[in-house]
Amino acid sequence: MKLVKESISFERYKDPKKALGLDVRELIEEWLKKNNFNSSGLQQNRINYAKQSYIINPDLTIDILFGWSVYLYEAIDELPEYIQFGEILGGSFTLENLGLTSMRGFPKKVNGDFSVRDNKLTSLEYCPEFVRGDFDCSGNIKQFTVVEVKNRSRVLGEIKV
Repeated sequence: MKLVKESISFERYKDPKKALGLDVRELIEEWLKKNNFNSSGLQQNRINYAKQSYIINPDLTIDILFGWSVYLYEAIDELPEYIQFGEILGGSFTLENLGLTSMRGFPKKVNGDFSVRDNKLTSLEYCPEFVRGDFDCSGNIKQFTVVEVKNRSRVLGEIKV
């Protein structure tokens, strides 16, 4: 039998999970902060300053609490793999003109309007299963149909394709 000696170097007094970059909650919080959510749950953007409240659930999904909306302003293809929104409890989810090619990580339920217009989407995969307000997916690479949206999502408002 051969003895193999391997070691992983950890920084002294540092949590091994963090040293290996395995703390997903920390990654989520850093992403939220980078996208103008601060630790007290406030979101600030170029246009206005609005109180935002969010919860990172035990399953690491992110819920946005009553009365506030999600807007991103930096061009992205898709959300990072560790970002998964759960529910937008009382606001809108608006990611317009960002160059999105996927809706992976998007919320399952939006209790306001949902808009992904003017992106590069070719599929409705990962779109919300329920939208209380309007659903706008116009201006993407693929011209979606109302029937395609209805097959993926229960929409109570207007569907804009």
